[in-house]
Amino acid sequence: MVSKVSVLINFSKKDIEQIDKLVQNGFYASRTEAVRDAVRLRVEELKGKKKSGLTFEKDDVLEKALEEYINDDPTTRLKKLGF
Repeated sequence: MVSKVSVLINFSKKDIEQIDKLVQNGFYASRTEAVRDAVRLRVEELKGKKKSGLTFEKDDVLEKALEEYINDDPTTRLKKLGF
């Protein structure tokens, strides 16, 4: 079983309304499922760019930041955010 970590994310009202429409129309069972799928899709998209040779510097920075975030413990994450 994959371990899960809770993350507090703030969205604009417009983004939440769009996510809620996807849930209401049956595309996703919950907001969590919709956000999780969006993140997975974006990560795969970035990985695909790297594999195809279309790597941009910002993609490398994003990938490094994502790896660091995943590997950090929750306390370290909060400290990086200034808490």
